[in-house]
Amino acid sequence: MMALKQPMDLIKRRYRSKLLTALSEEDGKNTSVIDLLNQINIKDVVYMIAEPWLELPESMLVKLWPKIWSNQIGEEEAVFSTEISTANFLSAFKDLDECQDIDTEDVEQ
Repeated sequence: MMALKQPMDLIKRRYRSKLLTALSEEDGKNTSVIDLLNQINIKDVVYMIAEPWLELPESMLVKLWPKIWSNQIGEEEAVFSTEISTANFLSAFKDLDECQDIDTEDVEQ
């Protein structure tokens, strides 16, 4: 099952990186993180996800397709929820040079 998660994990990591980069580029305007997030629209998000998807090696998808398909046959559709914790969000922000001074209170706003 780990091999099935790797491409999605790769896309999620690259998406988060692009999101945090977009937020850090706008941070110089003295606005809150919430205001910055509100400025990002669906088109921006689609492009942030499309770029990492296009960067995935085709060979990875070709190798995984039979495994993905065999897991779907006969199974009920599962609903997954992804929740980003404050600690994870803060940790990702701290990785950026421009965001070293952000604390938990800033993230929770």
